[in-house]
Amino acid sequence: MTQYKFLFNSILGFIFALLSFESLAFSSVAIVKGHSQATFYSSYNFETQKEANKNAIAGCREQAKKSGLENLAKNCVVVEESNVPGYGAVACGDHCAWALGYFDANEAKQAAYFACSESYQNCNETDIKNWEDFKGFKGFKKVDSPINIQNNTQETRL
Repeated sequence: MTQYKFLFNSILGFIFALLSFESLAFSSVAIVKGHSQATFYSSYNFETQKEANKNAIAGCREQAKKSGLENLAKNCVVVEESNVPGYGAVACGDHCAWALGYFDANEAKQAAYFACSESYQNCNETDIKNWEDFKGFKGFKKVDSPINIQNNTQETRL
């Protein structure tokens, strides 16, 4: 009986590992340092980190050009990488701050605003961009737990 339980648990663990691996979505944030508000670009829901990074750099360069910073577009760099599913958001003031891996859009927006206002001046409370990183994994549900999953949240301030 114990052998069957062990075999069953091993197979079940393997299946869950495969399902977890399949549900990863990769995201990146790219900016021109010192010009994050004008060049910020988030790239999300990609199959690989390399694809997400490439898209983030391309988006950052486009944002730089739209903002009249054509000469700085080549300086776009990836400043954040993630494979944590959930919602992300960016809040900007004098500079931008972002948060990744939240259960819902409002939590992500609040975290981004808090990170921005904690480090920078003039953070905008209302025009906070957000996105969801699920790679077709809709329905990412909040678990009722006394421990907040924000341990998996990544926040970066530049």
